[in-house]
Amino acid sequence: MNREQLISIIDDAVNREDDSYTFYKDAAEKAEDPQTKSLFERLSKEELKHKDYLQKFLETKAETIKIDDSEDYNLSQDIDRPRMTTEMDFRDAIKLAIKREEEAMQLYADIANSCLDKAEQDIFAGLSKMEKLHKTELEEIHALNMRRQNMPKYNGERT
Repeated sequence: MNREQLISIIDDAVNREDDSYTFYKDAAEKAEDPQTKSLFERLSKEELKHKDYLQKFLETKAETIKIDDSEDYNLSQDIDRPRMTTEMDFRDAIKLAIKREEEAMQLYADIANSCLDKAEQDIFAGLSKMEKLHKTELEEIHALNMRRQNMPKYNGERT
């Protein structure tokens, strides 16, 4: 892969981040549940940060993307991708966001695995890690939300 091809793929990644920003921004505007609205607003801001990061990568002609790896809880394996609706509740919003981040993470991981050049592998592995950070954070929120739902309600009585 030459530098022009690499730049083209990074440009595509910038566009994907912009699309994700728009998706989450629109979802926040349509969400009726305040907690869901807040989540989508935060995710839209994060996607803008990713976009800015990638644009700076292009502007500075950096050679690699360095992102710390994060835990992958693999909760997404057990989650079905819900359909986006204006009535979407917080649980489904989290599930949808997890699936979107997982898809982006996998796309970049697949590109990294197809690269023969080590530097290019590192760039796309870095992009995959960037998406994985979001996925991990969302999976943590999902797990916490599920625990809260399964906790017995305290009625104020002592046992």
